[in-house]
Amino acid sequence: MAEQEILKLEARELTGKGPARRLRAIGKVPGIIYGGGNDPINVAIPVLELKQLERGTSKLFSLMVGKQEIMGVLRDVQHDPLTSDPVHVDFLGVDPEKEINLQINVVLVGTPIGVKQDAGVLSHNLRHLEISCLPLDIPEHYELDVSALDVGSSIHVSDLSLEKGIILSLSDTVVASVLAPTVEVEETVEEEGEEGEEGEEGEGEGEGDDAAEASKDD
Repeated sequence: MAEQEILKLEARELTGKGPARRLRAIGKVPGIIYGGGNDPINVAIPVLELKQLERGTSKLFSLMVGKQEIMGVLRDVQHDPLTSDPVHVDFLGVDPEKEINLQINVVLVGTPIGVKQDAGVLSHNLRHLEISCLPLDIPEHYELDVSALDVGSSIHVSDLSLEKGIILSLSDTVVASVLAPTVEVEETVEEEGEEGEEGEEGEGEGEGDDAAEASKDD
C-alpha cells in the first residue's frame, strides 16, 4: 500500500512567466494542485525536493498548503528541453472513494535462469505500468520475479495481476524477456593472401634479373 506522506507546499499568489522565472531563479518550481473536488491551488516546491519525489511518482501524499490538507499524487513534471531541469509540476487531488488512473514503476527481482546458465541478456521492456485503483490502494511499485525466464522466453502484461485494482496497459505488451547472447565472430587472416604477396614479389625480382641480362647483352 502507498504510504500517505506529508508534503508541505508553498502557496503562490502571482502567476505568469515573470513570477515563474523569479521562482526558478531562487531554486523553486511553480506548480498547481487540481482535481479532487477542490478549486485549483497555485503552489511552489524546492527543486531539490521535487527531484527526489520524481523517483517515486506513485506515492500518495497529504499535500499541505498552509493549514489546508489535500490528499493527492504527483501527476506530471515538465522539464526544460535543453537542461532537463524541472520547470513546472502538477499535483492531482484525489477522492479516497474514487478510483484514479496512474503509472507505477515495474521493478524486476531475481536473476533469470537463462542468464545464469546460458549467458542470456535480460531486457526490461516495460518500466511503467498503467493501472486504476482507489488512492489508498496505490502500490509503491510492481515487483516482478524474472528468475524463471529462460533464453527466448518473456513475460507479458497479460501474465500480471494486481491484488487491488486493474491493469490498463495493453495485455500483449512485453514486460521483460531474456535474449540470446551475442556471438562475436573472430576475423582470421588468410595465409593464401600472404603467399600471393610473396609470389608477386618473387616475380618482380625475376623481371629485374632479365632486365640486367638484357643490359649486359647491349
